[in-house]
Amino acid sequence: MQEGWRQANPSSEGVMFLPVDCPAVQASSIDKIADHFNKNKPDILIPTYQNKKGHPPIFHQRLKQKALDLPTNQGLNSLFACFPPQTIEINDPGIIKSFNTPKEFNEIKKMNVSI
Repeated sequence: MQEGWRQANPSSEGVMFLPVDCPAVQASSIDKIADHFNKNKPDILIPTYQNKKGHPPIFHQRLKQKALDLPTNQGLNSLFACFPPQTIEINDPGIIKSFNTPKEFNEIKKMNVSI
């Protein structure tokens, strides 16, 4: 995460993190999340599906140094205590689907999305 943020365009207002293990997020969902972020400019924006937090979150560029200062064993969610995330409900079950095993990946493939 930290190296990715270092490489991001410094003139961007935020950084969206889409983990490789979340392949079922719809492109239209990414557009909705980005549009909401651009209009509202929250510190952190997290999409939800049926009130479950998902991916991809967006972190405002103003949090960059705080993120880079985190110990490497600490995730970005440790920033939530000081910067409570704003959420946006997205009608896309793909935002809460991730995989760690071949079985979980096969379940995602059954969702009839292109991955």
